[in-house]
Amino acid sequence: MNTANQPLFTCVRCGQCCRWHGYVQISEEEIEHIAEFTGMDIAEFYEEMIMPGDGEGVSLSEKEDGSCPFYVDSPPGCRIYECRPAQCRTYPIKWNNPEKPCPGIRRQNIEHPTLNFEYSKLKFRIFKERWHLAGKE
Repeated sequence: MNTANQPLFTCVRCGQCCRWHGYVQISEEEIEHIAEFTGMDIAEFYEEMIMPGDGEGVSLSEKEDGSCPFYVDSPPGCRIYECRPAQCRTYPIKWNNPEKPCPGIRRQNIEHPTLNFEYSKLKFRIFKERWHLAGKE
């Protein structure tokens, strides 16, 4: 099976990426775009949807269970998918949950050299994160 023209990732709408604790960095431009998209006033958006980030900048707030405030369970998905932050758009290619890797990543039959290289880097990063989490460093 030739998979060179198939995407490395296809969202399966499981919501796994949206349901765990972690900072989702968000820029001023993204804040303005999402606030407009949701019909929220900028001040209201900052009050209800923003928290201090990890280091510099700000992050989207979280629900008590760690999930994104824009994630909905039924049907599973993102209320702001069309204008989600860059960090969300790059999941799972640039980052992934080390405990539960994204099920939408194509894991086998990768024949395209660039995709194969990117997939290998992703697998190695997940392995390192799991190794670190297991205390083996």
